Amino acid sequence: MVNMETQAEREKKMTWQQIRDESIGMLKETYTAVTSGYIEKEIQEERYEICEGCSEFIKILRLCNVCKCYMPAKTLFNKSKCPKSYWNK
Repeated sequence: MVNMETQAEREKKMTWQQIRDESIGMLKETYTAVTSGYIEKEIQEERYEICEGCSEFIKILRLCNVCKCYMPAKTLFNKSKCPKSYWNK
């Protein structure tokens, strides 16, 4: 059985500075993606289909288990990236 560590458990092992730095990094990445504009509908659909076929995709919530993003939204933006590098566009 794979040991799945929760975010709270992982953060207990981190200093507040590490948590702050990780949070700032995630906010910067989100800002860059959201302000990059929308991607073409066909590419968005391709990205989402890749997500649906991924073992890390939580279908009922439509979330990625790696980055915890809501994938119908994340696949919309030009500079969004798959945390497992599955998107080539």
